[in-house]
Amino acid sequence: MLFCNTERCVPAEDLVDPLGHQRLLSVLRRRSASVALDRVEAVAGARCRAIELTTSIPDWHEAVAKAGAMTAPGGSRLVVGLGTVSSSARAEQALDAGAAFLVSPFLAAAVQPVADRRGAILIEGRPPPGEVAAAASKRLAKVFPARIGGPVDPEPQRRPH
Repeated sequence: MLFCNTERCVPAEDLVDPLGHQRLLSVLRRRSASVALDRVEAVAGARCRAIELTTSIPDWHEAVAKAGAMTAPGGSRLVVGLGTVSSSARAEQALDAGAAFLVSPFLAAAVQPVADRRGAILIEGRPPPGEVAAAASKRLAKVFPARIGGPVDPEPQRRPH
């Protein structure tokens, strides 16, 4: 199966494998696109090939486009996704900017048809354990909010970073 955005099509394993090897997806929420891009470089330097930026970053379109053009150690392109995508319009914008995958902190019924039509991976948040198991059967699941060791109070996630 191929997944495509406006610039390229890649085999599914090129998107899923980096996430599986990392076993943890870095989610970057910053106050500006330039600060986010500095962090992307640092995370990529730590051998992370898949990174999630979020719509809370001002000018996230620019950050997604520039990060998607960066290379990881070894010369492979970074796999950059966009998080906090909850509408079809935002999904279209993210894919147009070059996002390789979309992430929602909850079930995003409006986003799924766009992801399907555009051949993109959608990772949806599913906090109840039964829903996490169902999502995992699709290969990837987002547990939100989370920290190493398990879920955490969502209040810090709402504060600006």
